Amino acid sequence: MTMGRRLLPALAAIVCLLAGPALAELSAGERAYITGDFAAARQAFEAAAKDGDPEAQTRLAVLYLRGEGVNKNPETAAGLLRTAAKAGYPPAIMNLAKMYYHGIGVPRDKALAADWYGKAAAMEEPVAMHSLAILNLKGDGIPQDIERGVALTRRAAEIGFLDSMYQLGQFYENGLGVEKDLTQAYYWYFIATQRRFLPAEGAMHAVGERLDPETTMDIERRASAFEPKSRKLPAKQ
Repeated sequence: MTMGRRLLPALAAIVCLLAGPALAELSAGERAYITGDFAAARQAFEAAAKDGDPEAQTRLAVLYLRGEGVNKNPETAAGLLRTAAKAGYPPAIMNLAKMYYHGIGVPRDKALAADWYGKAAAMEEPVAMHSLAILNLKGDGIPQDIERGVALTRRAAEIGFLDSMYQLGQFYENGLGVEKDLTQAYYWYFIATQRRFLPAEGAMHAVGERLDPETTMDIERRASAFEPKSRKLPAKQ
């Protein structure tokens, strides 16, 4: 056995020892939260957060946002989320983006919100992609960029995000940022409807009435075979 191979089990054991306490504390915090013991949840999340666990930092931030087990303190929540976001934890990034957008615990800064959404969108987080798409489409806090908004919406829809499927259907139905195409609109509405996204159902029927039955049957056959695409995660530096 080579030296490298002998070292691997030892290194793995060290990693487990380092991660163990934080994971145990996080699990304890989750159990306490489920039972409504917010004070115990806070203590457990605080311990794991001090060990640098970004999930624990995010969960602790939520307690401060809601005032569960602690006095409500959005500023403290924002600080915890910023730390976890800088570590690359997607839920923290997206929550921090929301806080900047609405000015909760931080000065309102829509451009900075878009920047944080962009970091999560680069990880192909569909909620972030959808949110950033809306900002681009409206020019909300950033220069309007309909082309990018449509591209983000399309990618989130391809990954399987229902809100984006519905929105992409609307784009095709109304010719917003794309050439008007009722067959494509029906396609995306049908997929969303099949996944029980209720707003899409009425839109699907309305568009279907403008298409012949043979066309709708063909679209439904193709749409029924839809499979969400895998997320393309950025390469680690």
